[in-house]
Amino acid sequence: MIAKKIRTCSKSQYQKQAATATSDAICRALERCKSTEYEATPSTSTSDRLCRTVSPCQDDEYASVPANNVRDNICKTVSTCKSNQFIKRVATKVKDTTCVTVKKCASTEYISTAATTTTDTVCSAVTTEDCPNGEAAVAATSTSDRVCCSDDSVKDSATCTAAKQQTTTTTGGITNVGVLIAVVLVALVVAIAILVAVIVVYKQKLAKSQAGGAALAFENPAYDIPEEEVISSRRDLYNQGTEA
Repeated sequence: MIAKKIRTCSKSQYQKQAATATSDAICRALERCKSTEYEATPSTSTSDRLCRTVSPCQDDEYASVPANNVRDNICKTVSTCKSNQFIKRVATKVKDTTCVTVKKCASTEYISTAATTTTDTVCSAVTTEDCPNGEAAVAATSTSDRVCCSDDSVKDSATCTAAKQQTTTTTGGITNVGVLIAVVLVALVVAIAILVAVIVVYKQKLAKSQAGGAALAFENPAYDIPEEEVISSRRDLYNQGTEA
């Protein structure tokens, strides 16, 4: 009997059954893991690889170590920021939430915009300028600036600010009324000026007309009648009217 060489499996195969005295080795192709799977157990020369589906992380988790062709996802719970922190970067599927400690304003500052869950505190410098004469300073607080108020009884900046806004509104209303009155007066003055100009023009035209009539009467002989005849004619007309 002629002996045959025993079959050797390739790199893409594994030996499912070893050769015997009467049979050759049996080789099988190695399994290929899908894109949604990873190699849970590597292959050997006599065993196939074991593929498993990648485990998805839950909604409150992220993949701290993402899956690859030979490893499953390693999921961790998303961090929750503390009360003195804000979220600088929201968590993703592969990154945790980034929490940052909220800024503390200095003694010379006040909180102009309070921190939120996603934004930091905004600090502004406290006003240091002297108040105008007749106004008293209302001290700054942790959340309000130093302000000047004319009412000494006001002890908090919020009330002082509200009072100033009310004063500004009232002053603005008075100013608006003053402007309206000024506009009306200007319009009245303009109307009077136009009326005066019209009267002057009218008088000038009337004077020219009368002057023209007098000149015509002087030049026309028909109008050159002695005064005695005029008086006599008027007397006759009067007598005729009385007799009738």
